[in-house]
Amino acid sequence: MSIEIYTHTIDKYLSWQEARDLCLSLGEGWRLPTLWELGYIHKLGKEGKIHLGNYGCWGDRRDDDFAWSKGFHTGNIYLNPLGNLNYVLPVRDI
Repeated sequence: MSIEIYTHTIDKYLSWQEARDLCLSLGEGWRLPTLWELGYIHKLGKEGKIHLGNYGCWGDRRDDDFAWSKGFHTGNIYLNPLGNLNYVLPVRDI
């Protein structure tokens, strides 16, 4: 599986729904990353291949009340209420 990572993190705090809507508004297949993709993005950042700040980003939805996010500073995975605020780094399949 190959993904394209958006050129920069959207550095505005958004709820999960706002983050999902923002990805959809970008068109052409942009979406929230899966849990695996968040790990891959974190790895690229640790290798210096892309720049990641000390923040976390939303991942794709897990269930009706919670969604994944990954803290890029710590590498930890979090399960957050959908109303929490976080950044977003869109991806799309290539």
